[in-house]
Amino acid sequence: MCIFDSVSFVPSSFRVESPLPNRWLGWSAPAEVIHLSWDASTSSVQVFLSDGRRPVCRYNNLASDAERHAMTRSLRLAKETGVPISLGTAGGWSADDWFCAIRFDESFIK
Repeated sequence: MCIFDSVSFVPSSFRVESPLPNRWLGWSAPAEVIHLSWDASTSSVQVFLSDGRRPVCRYNNLASDAERHAMTRSLRLAKETGVPISLGTAGGWSADDWFCAIRFDESFIK
């Protein structure tokens, strides 16, 4: 297992024993994190991606402080390393606007 496998983040409410995880989350195309911006008034982080998207994650929608720390750790590592990430969305939301999960692009890591 590489370091990126241990820092990809999916909220606990979406960790299911299913062979088809994409049934629960939709994933964006991979892109690099250029900049992270925290908005304390809404407890949100906005991610500026290399493809021009600027999706937002509302931290108060994550289940616990541990999940908020895991998301922060994953986003910071993505920015520091330049490894492309895919952002996960639930409920049919567009990853152009919102996200609640992150995974590192496996093709880049291998």
